[in-house]
Amino acid sequence: MLARPARIPWWAGTALLAVAARLLFLFGADEPLLYSHPYNYFHGALAILEHPHPWRFVWTSDAWHLWLGPWTIAPLYYVFLAGIMAVFGPHLLAVQLVQIGLDALAAVLTGHLGRRVAGPRGGWAGAVYAVNFHAIEQCTTTLTENISNILLLAGIVMLIEEVEHRRGEWRTAGGGLLLGLSSLARSVTTAFVPLAGLWRWQLGRDRAALRRAVVIGAAAAAAVVPWTIRNAIVTGDFIPVETNGVYNLYDDNTFVEGERRVRQEALIRSQPTLAQQRDLALRMAWRGIARQPEAFATKAWRNLLHLIRPDGLQLLLVVEEPMPAWRHAALLVLDDLIVLPAVVLFAVFLVAGRPSPARGLLATWTAYYLLMVVVIFHNEIRYRSTLLPFALAGAAGGWALLARGAGSRGRVRLALGLGVALVALVVAPYIAPAGRALRSLPPLRAMRGAVEKGDPAAAKRYLDDAVRADPVSARPWLRYGRALARQGDAAGALAAYDTARDRKGHVWVPTVVRPTLLAAAGRTGEVLPAVEEANALSWNVDPWLALEVAWRELPPPVADEIRLGAGDYGAARGFSNPFRDHRWTRHRAWLRVRPTVPAASYEITLWMGSPAPSPHEAPVVRVTTPDGQERRFTLSRVVAPFRLRAAPDKEGVVSVRLDAPTWNRRGEPAEQGISVERMTVTAVR
Repeated sequence: MLARPARIPWWAGTALLAVAARLLFLFGADEPLLYSHPYNYFHGALAILEHPHPWRFVWTSDAWHLWLGPWTIAPLYYVFLAGIMAVFGPHLLAVQLVQIGLDALAAVLTGHLGRRVAGPRGGWAGAVYAVNFHAIEQCTTTLTENISNILLLAGIVMLIEEVEHRRGEWRTAGGGLLLGLSSLARSVTTAFVPLAGLWRWQLGRDRAALRRAVVIGAAAAAAVVPWTIRNAIVTGDFIPVETNGVYNLYDDNTFVEGERRVRQEALIRSQPTLAQQRDLALRMAWRGIARQPEAFATKAWRNLLHLIRPDGLQLLLVVEEPMPAWRHAALLVLDDLIVLPAVVLFAVFLVAGRPSPARGLLATWTAYYLLMVVVIFHNEIRYRSTLLPFALAGAAGGWALLARGAGSRGRVRLALGLGVALVALVVAPYIAPAGRALRSLPPLRAMRGAVEKGDPAAAKRYLDDAVRADPVSARPWLRYGRALARQGDAAGALAAYDTARDRKGHVWVPTVVRPTLLAAAGRTGEVLPAVEEANALSWNVDPWLALEVAWRELPPPVADEIRLGAGDYGAARGFSNPFRDHRWTRHRAWLRVRPTVPAASYEITLWMGSPAPSPHEAPVVRVTTPDGQERRFTLSRVVAPFRLRAAPDKEGVVSVRLDAPTWNRRGEPAEQGISVERMTVTAVR
């Protein structure tokens, strides 16, 4: 008789699921660093690495962890990044893989907490965390939550384990130390340490409990105090962890705008010392709260709704963010449908759950964190990642409570009512937009079919039906513009995109498609201003995103030459910032055109090089064409022409893929490859 195969332990399955989901996103989506916060940490770490005396630089200067001028951010994540890159080289991949491993551990610890409050079946909380989309994408970028969250989670788990299993004071000390380290990564944890000590003391209210409470505080102080002493030596001032919290307090609570805000910030900057700048910022914050308590209350209420807002619905229906369909679906299914039920179940656990050390500490952290990011400061969607593991573990407890029919019926009903009401409140604004969007989908599909069949009258009728169904959305006009552009009607596409921009001014797709469509429509006099506008937006939004959107929206341009940075939207993908005569590739980049002269073969000429600031003097670049040809070229510091021949694809499009070694320097976009000026195609007779 064959023996049954051994079952995979729950923790191993959770870890494997988390790692697989994150690796799939890392290599499948292949996204670069986006936006300013990740670059602040990344460039700060590079500043440490590039300094001739990095440890002395870290100890004696604050230049590597500044934000918005003189304000400093908690230091540990910068040092963490620099340490990984010092060992494995100044590249992102090693950082991302380490962070994926840490987040897989976070999934396991979430499942462990779920089992602690809900029994063995509570391990599903870890599996749910493993597939949460925001958690998946966050660990592939450089944000301080990648270490602050796991340190906090591990610290809280250790404190709960010590209480429930009486496994020695070393767990108490370990939990306190981890909370202190989390404070050095993100200072929001700092003021939680005394609350954790108070929680530990009230469990026993005797000398032993008091001793363990002191151990928590002392262990956390062992992590934080050396940094505080360093700050006193460097600045001559008492700064426990950072000063950016003071700026945030000012920024979130003065409630002034325009010229008055400008004068206030100028007055703060004019103070002769950092201590005086902080004191004035604090006074202005308290004055803002005292003078406008109604604005303070409104801010807190909006912060609460924002923290649990269904981000997938917001980006799809209100912002109309130009993301691929798979990303919209991932946010809806793997974030909205996780967060919203978790809010209800977590409320049941907090209000009606059986008293226990775990429930007490989770409730303490939740109340403290909501006070910080809802009432006192502000929040961003990424901020809820610090609460999500605890909310999912508590949701497992709430689910178990409902399944067993345990707990006070009155409390359960109260918690369900509060949770459902809060979820209904944040979902309600999207019901009408969702209904309008769904009603517009059938005519939009019919419109696209009519455009493809060359029936403009029918296409316009279907468009009108879609617009009547969804009159406030830019989506029908964006879809119409895309359909016309792909059929070669550049003038009609321009008109459609302009209407979309009139509907919602923040929708930026029309800006990046406009240069290519103007050129195709023969309106050459308008191309240069449109290019400058698109390039400016590209720098402000993100160049990779702008090119990705244009690549999806537009067909390959009909041309024999592409000049990078000079109207290359729809022709280039996988490049960095647009300069006047070139762009830098990422590790992979693509170029495509539909030549003006049909031919069976074309000579492709690429002007490429590796000038400063690239550290690579002679990188080897692999150029691949759709017909399977591959050529390797060794570049130099001088941009020079490199030639190869290739056949077009079945649609008559000539394209190349460039694979290049990447590099990183402070002040530059991450993981750039080579500089490309232009590509030309010439028919081979």
